[in-house]
Amino acid sequence: MGSLTPVEVIGVSDLIQVSVGLFHSCALGADGRVRCWGLGANGSLGDGLLVSSSLPVTVADLDDAVYLGPGGSDRVCAV
Repeated sequence: MGSLTPVEVIGVSDLIQVSVGLFHSCALGADGRVRCWGLGANGSLGDGLLVSSSLPVTVADLDDAVYLGPGGSDRVCAV
């Protein structure tokens, strides 16, 4: 799932900000939605599932975020 070189993230565009945890990343779109990808075993992708995804999944019940901040190794915080 990882890469030693930069790769394009499919499924995200018009990004305002990106925030990363230890094993996952999240992106804030201009539409206020947050999409996350990577290790999801601890629910860190925010979609209500405990599975990993190499493609971005939309965080459930969040469509008006304005800022992403680091929350720790297994989470990202949204305002």
